[in-house]
Amino acid sequence: MTKIYHLDSGPMRPYWPKITGVTYVLLVETNQGWLLVDSGFGTQDFSHPSFFMKWFLKLLRIPNDPSLCIVNQIGKFGLKTEDINHIVLTHLHLDHAGGLADFPKAQVHLNRRELDAAIKRRGLLGLGCLPYHWAHKPNWQLYEQTDTTWFGFPAIRLNGFTPEIMLIPTPGHTLGHCMVVIQTDSGWLLNCGDACYPFYLNESEQYVSPPQKLVQLILGNYQPKIAALLEKHGDEIEILTSHDPVTWAKNQ
Repeated sequence: MTKIYHLDSGPMRPYWPKITGVTYVLLVETNQGWLLVDSGFGTQDFSHPSFFMKWFLKLLRIPNDPSLCIVNQIGKFGLKTEDINHIVLTHLHLDHAGGLADFPKAQVHLNRRELDAAIKRRGLLGLGCLPYHWAHKPNWQLYEQTDTTWFGFPAIRLNGFTPEIMLIPTPGHTLGHCMVVIQTDSGWLLNCGDACYPFYLNESEQYVSPPQKLVQLILGNYQPKIAALLEKHGDEIEILTSHDPVTWAKNQ
C-alpha cells in the first residue's frame, strides 16, 4: 500500500482577499526511501528571514511558528531528517523551496529550466526565488526532456521509483514550473502546484474562483485542460493544488 501523507507547512489567512489557504507538502514512501513533493517553509525562514520573506509571511498572515516546518513535522511519523532521501519540486518559489536547507543530503528533483530561471531570477515572479534556500548546494537531479505522456500531457518519468512519479512541465507561473503526478493504489494523485488556482474558501465556506484573466496572467492557461482531464478521468485522478485547504482537510 502506497503511504502518502498530506502536510501543511504554513496556513494562510490574509485580510484581503479574505481567503483561507495552506502550504501543501506531500510525504511519500517509495522504494528509494521517503520523498517530499515541495518542501514548504524552512527553519531559517522563521529564524533568519530575508526582507522579502518577512513581507510575504506578514502579507499572508502565516504564523511565525517553526513547528510548521516539515523537518519538525516528520517526527510524528517516526522519521528523522536523514530519512528524507528525495525532494521533488513543482518550482523554486519561497513557499515551496524554503525547506530544502533542512534536508541537505536529499536529492532534489526539478526541471532544469526552473533552476536556470531561479538562479537568474528572471521575470517578475522570479522575485519569489530566494537563493539562500539552496545556498547549501543541493544534490540537484535536473530534467529537461519529456520522455512519455500522461493522459495527453507531455511528461518526464523519474526513473526507478515505485510508486511511479512523473513531472508534467507547465511553464507559466514560473518558467520551469511542473505539476507532479504519483501513482496510487486507486489511480493517480495529481499535485498541480501553482498551475491552476486552488480551492480557497471564504468565511461563508463558499468556493472562490479568481477572474480567469488574472489566473492566466499569474498561473498560465492550464485551468481548462485540467478541468477537461477531470471531467473525463475524474474517477482515476485525485487532484490538489499548492494552497488548497479543502483537499488537505479531507486527508487529515
